[in-house]
Amino acid sequence: MSISVTTTNITKAFKATAANFATATNATAGAADTFVFELERADTAAYVLISNPLMMGGTNVTIKFAKGNFWAGKVIDTTELTIAAGDTAIIAIESSFVKKADGTMSMTVTPVTTSIALASIGLTVSIIERSITSNN
Repeated sequence: MSISVTTTNITKAFKATAANFATATNATAGAADTFVFELERADTAAYVLISNPLMMGGTNVTIKFAKGNFWAGKVIDTTELTIAAGDTAIIAIESSFVKKADGTMSMTVTPVTTSIALASIGLTVSIIERSITSNN
């Protein structure tokens, strides 16, 4: 199941920006959700904020980014990362490693506990792109 994440763009320094979040929707125990996103700027750094709350007892989750179609995608090690139940994590990404030919990027989130569905724990994902053009 694919979930579209609207990117949060930070365009001004020292200004609060409301973050956009997408929530896991897969109600099948042990099944993964794939979050898909795009960035406004080409070949930029961005941050993925993942909140893995303790709802319904919680579960650790694994995160894996799909490799991109360009040269950098061929050299990256997209080893699975684990986020513990109750933790919020920030992952820095470089778009050139994970961008597909259509401009999208994706990551798959899988619950470690196969008896728990991602939708039941309230897992959320936000993509944050830093596009500061001025301080005004």
